[in-house]
Amino acid sequence: MSLNVEGTEMETAVDLATLDALFAAATPGEWKPRTMYSLSVVDAPGGTDTYFGTVWGSIVTCEETEQTDGEGRTWSAGGTAKANAALIAALHNAWPAIRRRLEIGDAAVEVWRAEERVEQLLMTNVFNMDRYRQAELSAEIDLERLKASAARSRLRALREAQNG
Repeated sequence: MSLNVEGTEMETAVDLATLDALFAAATPGEWKPRTMYSLSVVDAPGGTDTYFGTVWGSIVTCEETEQTDGEGRTWSAGGTAKANAALIAALHNAWPAIRRRLEIGDAAVEVWRAEERVEQLLMTNVFNMDRYRQAELSAEIDLERLKASAARSRLRALREAQNG
């Protein structure tokens, strides 16, 4: 499954299976952004200490986006290290919910397409005078109705799973 992000100068294909694999391979648990001295970092739970509880370890360090070289030239990538760390943590923590929403959206599109196909076949059948073709179309309509029903069931199951 892939998601195409349009509306930019170039189209970017996002491979959701790769993102799922990256998420599964990443450090598990909730990630938290914080400031450590002058650095912005993302922490994740790394274990449990019997006295202090959860031990958090820094897994991402974000550099400031404004840099200066030895010749005094300054440039900036925009944003801040703190905002970048917060975004990385938020996206990691939200990925399961984002993924479920994408699956629900895909299922809704599948329902719409199946129902649209049934409507098209019904209109074709109404204006068809050939009895053999009408029978053929009726069988196609029945099949598409089954597909639509299956798609609605999948969508309902995804929504119910999301709601608890």
